[in-house]
Amino acid sequence: MDIKNLIKNLSLSPWRVSLLRSASLGLSVSRYTSSSDSASRDDNHAPRLGNPDFLSGSPRKQVEKSAYRFERYCGIDRWASYHYQLTEIIAVKPASVLEVGVGDGVICGYLSRNTEIEYTSVDIADDVGADVIGSITALPFAGDSFDVVCAFEVLEHLPFEKLGTSLFELARVAKKKVIISVPHFGPPIAFRFKLPFLPEVSLALKIPFPLTHVWNGQHYWELGKRGYTVRRFRTHLEKHFTLEKEFVPFENQYHHFFVLAPKV
Repeated sequence: MDIKNLIKNLSLSPWRVSLLRSASLGLSVSRYTSSSDSASRDDNHAPRLGNPDFLSGSPRKQVEKSAYRFERYCGIDRWASYHYQLTEIIAVKPASVLEVGVGDGVICGYLSRNTEIEYTSVDIADDVGADVIGSITALPFAGDSFDVVCAFEVLEHLPFEKLGTSLFELARVAKKKVIISVPHFGPPIAFRFKLPFLPEVSLALKIPFPLTHVWNGQHYWELGKRGYTVRRFRTHLEKHFTLEKEFVPFENQYHHFFVLAPKV
């Protein structure tokens, strides 16, 4: 059964179809949480520190460490996102990883305790336990320092005008892969069904709903908002990388992942 052809035949345009992997059909399954729920958890529960002056060249942290308290930060959708973050990192079989943006330390904890990967972190905040204090716009590392460089839900915390500089820095310090995720706004509809003796199937439809983005104390922009299309974002990525893979997990429709190979 060709699921992609099936979806095309359903004539669901202009809805955007997101199909992820499952046991034998290439699709993923789990509890579903709406993108609006994720956005609320990301933005509304975090103490806001005002608009950081990135445009003047003086970046500073946006979020207090208390924002990462379990009951505020870690819903099931975010744990699903951690699963995909670790899956993509470990699949590369890297000797070293740089994580830009420490968050609540889940990726650090797993990689440090359960793998032989040499893990390093960098963050603009000085109170989250990062190995190095620094900005994504000027990473304090030599070129090709790490096999994998990752930045999960980080880029949207800088003005879109800083995206090119940030992507250049990620590509500069990475040897093999750069793995990122960014927020993707859009009301989703999700379906999941299971029949006896057949693989479970899930699919999600993200309905285009291009609201104008308003500064919310954390995010300067989000994919799916007016002016911030996925196509525009890909255009910026392709200046520095070869796009090898992208997906939106069924379990977290708010996080859009990109697996990238730096251009030589």
